[in-house]
Amino acid sequence: MKWISIVVACFLFSAKTSASTGFYFLSDNFVRSDSFSLPVMLNDFEGAYTTGERLYASSWNELGYRYNAFKLGFIARSEYGGSFSNDTSEFAGKLINKEDLDIGRKYQLDFEAYGFIATGLRASYLLTREDFSLEVGGSLLKASHLMDANISGSATAVGEKDYDFQAHFDYYAYTDPIFEWDVEAPEAKGWSIDIALEYTFSDALLLKLWVRDLFGHLYWEKAPYTNANGQSGNKTYDENGYVEWNPAFSGKQIYTSYDQKLKPSGFLKMSYQLNSSFSVLAGSRYHFDEVLPFIGAGYRMQATGFEATVYPTTQALGIQYFYQAFIIGVQADDIALDKMTHIAFSLAYNY
Repeated sequence: MKWISIVVACFLFSAKTSASTGFYFLSDNFVRSDSFSLPVMLNDFEGAYTTGERLYASSWNELGYRYNAFKLGFIARSEYGGSFSNDTSEFAGKLINKEDLDIGRKYQLDFEAYGFIATGLRASYLLTREDFSLEVGGSLLKASHLMDANISGSATAVGEKDYDFQAHFDYYAYTDPIFEWDVEAPEAKGWSIDIALEYTFSDALLLKLWVRDLFGHLYWEKAPYTNANGQSGNKTYDENGYVEWNPAFSGKQIYTSYDQKLKPSGFLKMSYQLNSSFSVLAGSRYHFDEVLPFIGAGYRMQATGFEATVYPTTQALGIQYFYQAFIIGVQADDIALDKMTHIAFSLAYNY
């Protein structure tokens, strides 16, 4: 079983005990892959891999000013995600690392990708009542690095270092490594709605929920679009005898307007207060159509405290530390960086 030992060190500073008028910030970052570790992803996927079905990364960074129930701030964020078949992850791993293929094996290729990078302004209003609070936020965004792709097909190994393939490609993308189309990088304008809810069922039972991109669209005016069938085409071989190809192309590549619907992500936590200090909790994260449940426990003493959580699906451990209006949290599924496939870091003040 995977394990982790996390040591969190932070400088504590004076702050008010609840969200109040003044500056605020939030940095929330999450990376998850069941095929590649973080260092491998940062190394253009060269290195150890396992078969898997998903890979995604989410980053939300916000800095602004709060005046009572109102917040206005600058936001910088990125979302990237991919889902694929086990065959696809294994085949891609072998190609990238120049490993021998299983002669005669047919790999079923299925791949979906989604992503963008955006900056903008976010405003929100916090509605409070006796037993609940609801924050509704809206963002105006300027985006780049469009990715919305679907690829399906098959590849058959005809040698240890050679294969034939045929596939259908349907994608909007800011770059084209497949057919090497020299595209003009597109830009978009758009909007997004998010919510955050706290509901107190009793003195002991509390629910917390947030949903980002509950509704949202990015409008790309000149998006590079490819809709084509491709097959092996002209083959060449590198110095190690591994096949390289210039795929035969049948279809279209055009610039067109595109309305990209944003994919929601969320977080849910239920906590039950056992006494004045200790609590138990359960909940889940939701990203790119994957639900990651967790369980945990918490401890609070006046203005300070912490929560420890376990994610059974990924065998990750998380810890979150609170001090007045300051919060820091980390999650990981292994102490060794080259084995991490679930990693998260969050830092917030007055949020």
